[in-house]
Formats: sequence, C-alpha cells, structure tokens
Amino acid sequence: MRIIKLALLVWLLSAVTVFAEEVGHAVASGHAAHWTYEGEAGPAKWGKLSAEFAECSIGHAQSPINLTAAETAQMPPVVPAYVTPPLHIINNGHTIMVSTSDGGETNFAGKQYKLVQFHFHAPSEHKIDGKTYAMEIHLVHRDSNGQLAVLGVMAKRGKENPEIKRLWENIPKEAANKQVKVDIASMLPSDKSYYHYVGSLTTPPCSEGVMWYVLKKPIEASADQLQKLAALFKHNERPVQPLNGRKLLFVKDTPALATPMVAAATHPPEESSPPPAHKETSTSHEQLVSAATEKAAESKNGGISSS
Repeated sequence: MRIIKLALLVWLLSAVTVFAEEVGHAVASGHAAHWTYEGEAGPAKWGKLSAEFAECSIGHAQSPINLTAAETAQMPPVVPAYVTPPLHIINNGHTIMVSTSDGGETNFAGKQYKLVQFHFHAPSEHKIDGKTYAMEIHLVHRDSNGQLAVLGVMAKRGKENPEIKRLWENIPKEAANKQVKVDIASMLPSDKSYYHYVGSLTTPPCSEGVMWYVLKKPIEASADQLQKLAALFKHNERPVQPLNGRKLLFVKDTPALATPMVAAATHPPEESSPPPAHKETSTSHEQLVSAATEKAAESKNGGISSS
C-alpha cells in the first residue's frame, strides 16, 4: 500500500510539473495568477497579471503566429515514434490535457524529444496563410536538457476521429484525472510537411525559446467532436502574435528519409490548391535558433544587437 501511495505521489508531482511548465501555468509560492481568454484577465492583459507573466507582453518571439511567406528549407523530417501506454486525461479549466510519462518520442531536426503531454485549442491558435482551422492539437515534447519542442496538428471538420472519440468519452466531469488509452500516432496526418520557427508557450507565462513544428496538412474531426470541445471552453485560443523578423521555414515531407516507427495516420491529407511559392533556403536548425535569439535581443535592446 505504501508503494502504491508513493507511486501516486510521484505521478502527481510529475503532473504538476507538466501543468506548470508546458501548459503555461506559472506557480509561485503555491499559487498561480488567474488568467482567462477574454475580459480583464484575457490575452491582452496577461503580461500585467503577474511578474511571472511579463514575457506575454514584452516578449519579441511569441506564439502563435500566422504561418505564411515561409522560406523552403532543407531539414530532416519529423519522425514520431509514439507508443500507447495508459494516459492521464484532465480538464484543467483551460483545455483538455493528456499527460504521459512514457508516450514515446519524436525526432525533430535529428534530435530526440520525449512526449510529455498534449492538449487542444479551438479554434486553432496558429493560422496557415491567414486561415483558421476548427481545432489545433499541441503535442508537447522535452529533450534531456529541458528544451521544449511542440508539434502542432490542425483539425478540420470532416469524418469522426476514433482516437478523439475515445478521449472525449473519458473527459472527467470535474478537475480530476482519468486513465485512457489511445493511438497517438493516428492523430497525425500522413503528410508531415511542416512549418518551423522559434516561439513561445501560447499561455502564461509565455516563455520563449520553444521549438515549434506545425504540420501543414490537417486531420479530420466530426462536427459533434468539435462542438463537444466548444461546449467545454467557449474558445481557448490566443490571438496571433507579430513575427518580429523571425525566420519562418517550410520543410516538405520526405518519407524516404524517415524510418517509419508507428502506424500511418487513418485520415488522408486534405486536398488543397498548391501552396504559395516559398523562397528556397539552406538555413540550418542551428542558424534559425541563433537568428531568433539575436533578433529577440536586438528588439529588447531598442534595436541594438547583442552580438
């Protein structure tokens, strides 16, 4: 019995860490400043609600953004390797969050990141060429050094999604957690062409330095599934933020370079018109991070570069 209690305590501490760091709740002295998606505690006021939230207002590399006019880059593909252990699902008052201690990992730009949780926003936070999607899923990953990388997946209205159905059937009615088992890989499109930039958490404390990889092709979810999320949260999206000179890259999927480690997604990619012309570039991942860091420092110093 003592072992069971200890294991539960360890899980709860892990969940609090994920809740505070990845979903964006800054916890100071055991208390977090109250924030919402509208009114006096809405996105325009986040930076003034708490000293820990200041970056929401003064940051120069914030997320989400409008993903448009990207440069085409040569970078490694996104390679997920998710598994299906029991997951913990919770309604935290801002979103439906599903956390895991062993959900597998994803290779981003040749580096492994462990999946720690995923959650939902409706409508989407990022826009693609000015278009808002019905929903956006954020799969939050962390590497061995604590660096965060988020995989964004858009969802459009269409066929019922069996994995989302399983999740929705297990949403706790109150602020509690339940266990659920889903095939995470099936919530990804088969075409993993992606946009990449350096940004921030999209909720307080809006911490910067987050590696963003947003898939261009959406998956599908039924109208009923989208409505169920909307019924829980009127809307839980942060408005798009200025790019402020950051590099935005577009990387076309190259399946031949990836080693399939999970089942293919069950939903076909959306048929759409050809994407806007992208400027070809050989910008590397390291150059992108360096450029974003220098640009943010330059903006914060009133236009004086730190280099």
